[in-house]
Amino acid sequence: MNRQTVAFAVPATKKTIRDAYEARKRATDFLEQLRITGEELTSGKVDAWTADVAGRGIDLNSVVTTHDHVQRELEAHRKKTEAVNALLALVDSRIKQLKSTNVADVVEVLKERIAVLQQAKSDDERDVETANDAINSLWKEVRELDTASTPSTSSKKK
Repeated sequence: MNRQTVAFAVPATKKTIRDAYEARKRATDFLEQLRITGEELTSGKVDAWTADVAGRGIDLNSVVTTHDHVQRELEAHRKKTEAVNALLALVDSRIKQLKSTNVADVVEVLKERIAVLQQAKSDDERDVETANDAINSLWKEVRELDTASTPSTSSKKK
């Protein structure tokens, strides 16, 4: 009789699941920061340029220099955003894979995250709405996994 032991695999799987969800959260938060930074970058440069034009008039050299500088900054910002989005897509794909192969572990990790968020919410009343949104999102995933992993009543009767 050949029995495989999975005692060491379970913590590693749960850690992988935890890490994937943490990476997704951090990447999503970073994308929001990039969105805000991009808006500030554009409006800040436009405001500076219009103030310069209002004060000195249009100087062709200044226009070209400012335009080139803004274009470089926007391109660098776009590349950062694309890179984070690409990695986020990979993380989402990995989470989907983990959900299909380790349903019980994913549900357990999601419930742990919910408990942590609920505790944090009660400790810090300032971010209640954000915590509630995250909790609701995690519960939705738990319900989807529970529904997907439980056989339908018609298959139980057979």
